Amino acid sequence: MPTDTTNELLADETRTHAIRIDRYSARTQASIVRRLREMLGEIREQMASADWESLTDFRQKSFRSKLTVVQSTIKEYYDDLKDETRSKLIDLNDLEVKFIERLSNEIPVKLDLNTLTPTELKTIATKNFFNGTPLDEFWDRQSTSLRNKLGDQIRLGIMQGDTNKEIVERVIGNPKKGLPGIADIAERDARTIVRTSVQTVANSARIETFRNNRELIRGVQWVSTLDGRTSQQCMARDGLVWLFDADGNLEPDGHSIPFSEPPIHHSCRSTLIPITKSWKELGFDRGEVTAAARASMDGEVAPSTTMDDWLKNKPAAFVDKMLGATKGAAFRNGDIKLRDLLDQWGNLRTSKDFE
Repeated sequence: MPTDTTNELLADETRTHAIRIDRYSARTQASIVRRLREMLGEIREQMASADWESLTDFRQKSFRSKLTVVQSTIKEYYDDLKDETRSKLIDLNDLEVKFIERLSNEIPVKLDLNTLTPTELKTIATKNFFNGTPLDEFWDRQSTSLRNKLGDQIRLGIMQGDTNKEIVERVIGNPKKGLPGIADIAERDARTIVRTSVQTVANSARIETFRNNRELIRGVQWVSTLDGRTSQQCMARDGLVWLFDADGNLEPDGHSIPFSEPPIHHSCRSTLIPITKSWKELGFDRGEVTAAARASMDGEVAPSTTMDDWLKNKPAAFVDKMLGATKGAAFRNGDIKLRDLLDQWGNLRTSKDFE
């Protein structure tokens, strides 16, 4: 029975680690949502006792005072959420260190892989989030947005003559009546922030670790989740390879799509698999390495089911739902591959480009 190559073992371990990261993200989201719901309970009590319906002049000192109390509660809670998320991201260091140790155990070369220090990971966790925007700034935006929406809904309710209970429902919502509140949006956005930031920190830490071990790791391969929720941007990148140049930059190998570090959109689930060098690339002569070791570490990319292969076996309606009718028809007819969904700069092409 053939033995898995080193890159196949690394690919399997990376996929398993992606599940660990998803679980860590889910636990962090649950913790953040609990705090949000505590905040909503406090806001509900503050608003219920405010007697908004008796206030008709937004310039009144009493109106501004009541509104400030509720908005201050939001700011305090969001400052706490910001600190808790930052702490959780820094704690990712333990997961990533253990992951690198597992990768090291799968490599038949006795090298100590260079891992990131807690200080380096802390820098990634606090300075990096999505499209270069720091995590703290995203939480501040959410806090400001929620405070503004709360003020708008209270004013609107007063103008329309709502009762105090109806004004509270505008903000908090009422599931029994099917009334969404601004709180529902806050929870959804919080989950997105946590999910994306965890993926960002994990992938950034991983890439830096691979980059610091270029004497052994020659590049990375993109792996997208094979299901109906995968974006076209990720579908097009699935299976593509980028190799490190002399300066540590990742350059396309066998294609022209420039490297973009995942996540490339909110709630992106794509990950990167390391590709090791062959024994020859590491400087070992053929006679110095056993045949089994040579076969296990040949520098080849680990084979796997690609998104192209997976999608080809799906019904036409499913393909069209994923790609759109025009792109779907072109894909089914064999006129394009999924990588053709992106232009030379890595931007998603429109359906008009395939007409």
